Amino acid sequence: MSHLVIPLLDKVLNSKGRRLRKQNEYMWWSPFVQHHKPKLQINIETGKWHCWVSNQGGHNLFQLLKQVGADRSSFKELGEIVGSTFYSSEKKKEGGGRVTGETEKQ
Repeated sequence: MSHLVIPLLDKVLNSKGRRLRKQNEYMWWSPFVQHHKPKLQINIETGKWHCWVSNQGGHNLFQLLKQVGADRSSFKELGEIVGSTFYSSEKKKEGGGRVTGETEKQ
């Protein structure tokens, strides 16, 4: 499923992504800076992204689309691609609460 994200990112970022050696990692020309090398790194599986020059980044691709001013159709297309598996690094408990890493005192 994550390979379907690549053409969308190519269109939104107006450049062609280049696969890195690391699994699911790609580089694009950053829309945030002018640089002679691609500096926007995106993990297409987790949705995490980072510009190595401007230090901008986020934990899901919806944030990236918002930052670059993508149109509504791009957001809709991304939503259709990821479906209910929303890109997020946040882990959920079975009860729906967030896992914070702290144990609750009783």
